[in-house]
Amino acid sequence: MKAASLVKAQVLCFLVLFSLLAPFSGNIAEAAYTYQGKVNANVLNVRSKPGTTSSIVGKLKKSQVVTVTGQQSGWSKITFGKKTGWVSAKFLATVTWKGYVNATNLYLRGTPNSKGKILATLKSGTPVTVQGKDGSWLKITVPSSKRTGWVSASYISTKKPAAVAAAPKSLGTYYVNATSLNVRKTASGTAGVVGTLKKGTAVKVYKKSGNWSQIEASNVKGWVSSSYLSTKKPAAAAAAPKSLGTYYVNATSLNVRKTASGTAGVVGTLKKGTAVKVYKKSGSWSQIEASNVKGWVSSSYLSAKKPATVAAVPKSLGTYYVTATSLNVRKTASGTAGVVGTLKKGTAVKVYKKSGNWSQIEASNLQGWVSSAYLSSNKPVAAPAVPVSNAPKVLLKENSNLRKGPGTSYAVIIVEKAGAVLSKIGEKNGWVQVKNAKGTTGWVAGWLVQNSGSSSSPSPSPVPSPVGNSPLEGKVIVLDPGHGGFDSGAIGRLYREKVLNLNSAFEAGSLLQNAGAKVVYTRNKDVYLSLGQRVTISHQAKADAFVSFHYNACTGTCSGIDTFYYSYAQEGELARYIQNNLVVQTGLKNRGAHFGDYHVIRENNRPGVLVELGFISNPIEEKIVGTSAYQKKAARGIYDGLIQYFSSK
Repeated sequence: MKAASLVKAQVLCFLVLFSLLAPFSGNIAEAAYTYQGKVNANVLNVRSKPGTTSSIVGKLKKSQVVTVTGQQSGWSKITFGKKTGWVSAKFLATVTWKGYVNATNLYLRGTPNSKGKILATLKSGTPVTVQGKDGSWLKITVPSSKRTGWVSASYISTKKPAAVAAAPKSLGTYYVNATSLNVRKTASGTAGVVGTLKKGTAVKVYKKSGNWSQIEASNVKGWVSSSYLSTKKPAAAAAAPKSLGTYYVNATSLNVRKTASGTAGVVGTLKKGTAVKVYKKSGSWSQIEASNVKGWVSSSYLSAKKPATVAAVPKSLGTYYVTATSLNVRKTASGTAGVVGTLKKGTAVKVYKKSGNWSQIEASNLQGWVSSAYLSSNKPVAAPAVPVSNAPKVLLKENSNLRKGPGTSYAVIIVEKAGAVLSKIGEKNGWVQVKNAKGTTGWVAGWLVQNSGSSSSPSPSPVPSPVGNSPLEGKVIVLDPGHGGFDSGAIGRLYREKVLNLNSAFEAGSLLQNAGAKVVYTRNKDVYLSLGQRVTISHQAKADAFVSFHYNACTGTCSGIDTFYYSYAQEGELARYIQNNLVVQTGLKNRGAHFGDYHVIRENNRPGVLVELGFISNPIEEKIVGTSAYQKKAARGIYDGLIQYFSSK
């Protein structure tokens, strides 16, 4: 019986350990990783949903071990046997196990992946407490430092590694005094060479034999001739002078002289745009170094601003105008080539090349090929202005969207600028139906307009403060286009993530500003910002909401939209509103609003979310998310989500 009990105990221990190391499967939005929990109540009810009013689907006994796969409002989602259910989290204690680092140096990271922030470096043999896992990563706590983070499971062992033998005692540090010194296998001039050392290299000497010294340096161990070693450290090379900055030549040709004088000898010349390092200034002269030339130049011909490189402009074949209602611009001269954009009727284009029935054009920041049949050299005649009736007039207080119906769910027809005077022809549910001078009719939010006081156009005057307030009025919204500069983010077949992030942020920013929000961009051009800089901008702006824009990628076939929060109490509601509205507006797959351990929201003390607006690693989805139409829909989803969020406050 004792032997049987011992076998059962061993099997149970194995199952607990295996369940900790087994890969997590499933798609539980509430959990970042799985862990083992032990029941600490005599009998614990398992319910179908998180709540005491849900039906009971099972019961657990005290000390029974289960796998926790998710969390929600004080309830834990578990698996026990082949069943799944919910239990009150307060009746579960986390099951942990002790392990040891079996790598020489092991990075402790902030997230369960090789790109996670490095929190610490753990040495071989360091004891750790394993709390749970995510795929091939373990969540651990280091008792000695009380740090918590993630490590690769392959470098944690239940067995403590053997102590490394003590290194032999050094006889001292010496320095190589030969230009190049051979390191040999044994104390002999005929022994094989295992490496070479440069002059000035520091070596540790562990043994001497005749005229030979056994050394270790620069990952090389072996024997060298003692005559080429010295106990005296060679003098360090003089430190390079500190640069005062980089400047650029703004003269066509600039003489570099020996001294700070216009009569000194010329040692070289520099062309316009050449970058130089300035090390010293004397009166109107600068001491510089550039293009293997050192000397003095006149400071008046240097500028701190890099001159723009002018690209050769291809010769145009002329200006043409689009005759089709909507004309596709394609990558190549083919009706089956990918569409890179569309042009409206009457758009002026520059034609640079023709091939058969196709023309290579540039217009409205678009470059590509269009069918020549839909181009004309004749400029279209502008439609005559439609006279404005004597209907009551309203004045736009801000740049405003004119929509097809009375609500934000209706499509935008045009954008009218602040100060525009429009005819009021109707009113419904807080929205005003208006007509502009060209006869275009649409709807605008009532808080964006004021009565002009007459049917004629008023003289320009300052726009007064809004009478009716939008939920976004005065709110500070920080928009964070992810990546930038040398950090392109994910790369698809057609687009780079950093570009799409910036486009989406601009679309959302325009909508938010029109609604009275103060929009702050962490970047408004293609530059690199650290994650810490992005968080600092949010803190300095005292953001009422922070939204970080991203597009996703995976190695398989993935699709859909995610919205991540770090603290459910602080921004869970914000994430849920934005996620729901993004899905409604774009129609993409709903991957949910869930926890994400990302620096820009983890370290942010303002309410913040990170949105993944689709997968550019998916060729089909990439074509959708890269379009202007999709960018506008995504921006609308974020805008509507923020409206709902602030309306609920």
